[in-house]
Amino acid sequence: MNKTIKLFFDSDALIAGSVSQSGASFILLQLCELGLIDGAISNQVYKECSRNLILKLPESEPFFIEIVQKSLLVIDDPLDTEIKYFAEMAHSKDISILAAAAKWGADYLVTFNIKHYYPTDKIDVKISTPGKILQKIRVLLSELSD
Repeated sequence: MNKTIKLFFDSDALIAGSVSQSGASFILLQLCELGLIDGAISNQVYKECSRNLILKLPESEPFFIEIVQKSLLVIDDPLDTEIKYFAEMAHSKDISILAAAAKWGADYLVTFNIKHYYPTDKIDVKISTPGKILQKIRVLLSELSD
């Protein structure tokens, strides 16, 4: 039995999926809603997205809330003691995001800001853009049909 792919969404990828219904972020969120892959965010990501949408795109906030409720697990933010382990693996403002993704057991951290993350082989989380993850899923699906 194969395990489900686990995606942890960074704020930028979640906002992209909330405001555009044509991009890879939106498709990944739809796959989460269908239960084909598992998706999660932390409380920090939720608050950051909500705050940014209220300020910049308030008309998108109801859709954002609906997407989160239907598609994603919202997990607790990591403790400061858990975050310290990741101090050298991400930009200072993104350490807690990487820590949350790793704590949840994510296979991928979905972000457009891949340069903000530089995990070592001490963790199993891979950093990838929504488009690249979607390509990998398409390859997996095509292998199933062979």
